Amino acid sequence: MKNSVLIISSDYDETVDAVSEWISYYGSSFKRQSSFDIFYENDTYNVSLDNNNFPNASINGENAFRTFYSLWIRKGSELPKIQLDGINDNALKSQINSHLLAELMESKISFIDYLESTIYAIGTIPTHRNNKISQLLSAKKCNLLIPATIITNSKKELLDFHAVYEKIISKNMKDSVFLKTKETVYAMYTEFITKETIEALDDFFIPTIVQEYIDPQYNIKTFYFDSMFYSMAIFDFKNSQIEPDYRKRYLNNNLRYVPISLPKEIEKRLQDLMNDLQLNIGTIDLIKSKNNEFIFLEVNPTGQFGMISYHCNYKLEKLIAKKLCKTVI
Repeated sequence: MKNSVLIISSDYDETVDAVSEWISYYGSSFKRQSSFDIFYENDTYNVSLDNNNFPNASINGENAFRTFYSLWIRKGSELPKIQLDGINDNALKSQINSHLLAELMESKISFIDYLESTIYAIGTIPTHRNNKISQLLSAKKCNLLIPATIITNSKKELLDFHAVYEKIISKNMKDSVFLKTKETVYAMYTEFITKETIEALDDFFIPTIVQEYIDPQYNIKTFYFDSMFYSMAIFDFKNSQIEPDYRKRYLNNNLRYVPISLPKEIEKRLQDLMNDLQLNIGTIDLIKSKNNEFIFLEVNPTGQFGMISYHCNYKLEKLIAKKLCKTVI
């Protein structure tokens, strides 16, 4: 049987599991491909380009354009470890490894871009579109309000920024990272930065993104898909604003989740933002301030929507499956 939907994801993803069940319900079939395997040892792929023949991008010898109706790129930025045997010079080995990983990523992007240009596709490989500063610049261009933000490696500049804003926070420049040992897991969250913390730093440090902290009425997560917005307000009824990252407060069961509709003008600006970022799916973080202003924070291009779907009963897994199967149901 031909596979109608190609899903590129990590090996373990409960959201993909849920969507896959709906794809099967609609009578379609799918091929779930690890984001590692398709670009490394276990499977083969190739792209052929010329002026005469039907375009060809094959996976294990199958023409992807004739095999798959649609494509969902859930997660595709991961890269495998490359083993370099027979090279004893560690500095040389590191340089070669960096070059090969860069080549592998470009190959992956080229392959996905080629598929996206021909068949219906949801998502893309997060590259520059997942850069927080690029997102903030695009948001500002689209007339969205953003927090005051700096990237700095200077203790003096950080102290000057703190002198202007009463509360400031630091967050990851790119993705959150969870560091695991045999005994525990270290999670990285958005954190307050105090003057005492800054004064304990060296004069120069690794570049860090820092923002003013805006006290929210509530946090908002809005899932964008197929030019529609599915929004959820996150209320903290115990007002435990001692933590700037609502994920920490989530652990204390202090939060309540409510489906909401954003003002049409805000949705229009967010639509302009997603168009500018060339994203057809994504989860947008906003806050509504105590001054009744909607403040843009960032976009997750992967489009994490499980929590929004569950708490607001949006049935987003069904919606995505139906869209992926549109040519066969």
